[in-house]
Amino acid sequence: MVKEIFISKVLELLKEYSKNGCKLWLAECYERRWAYIGGYGSEYFLPPEKIITIGKFAIFGERVEENVKINLLKDIENFLEENNG
Repeated sequence: MVKEIFISKVLELLKEYSKNGCKLWLAECYERRWAYIGGYGSEYFLPPEKIITIGKFAIFGERVEENVKINLLKDIENFLEENNG
């Protein structure tokens, strides 16, 4: 249940931030491989950049500007604090 809430909240954030002209997606690590969960934005066929790792999950992106990264990280941090406190 907690996993599903986390995934849905992160996907909501990615949908909102992908409107800034970038592609963002969430993946889950299974041993040495990443399994795509969901994401938003246009495909740019650029090498993906890992933006943040949270446990066995990670957010990847293409053409993500620095201010978008900072704001996304703040929002995820706030979400995690709300649910851990």
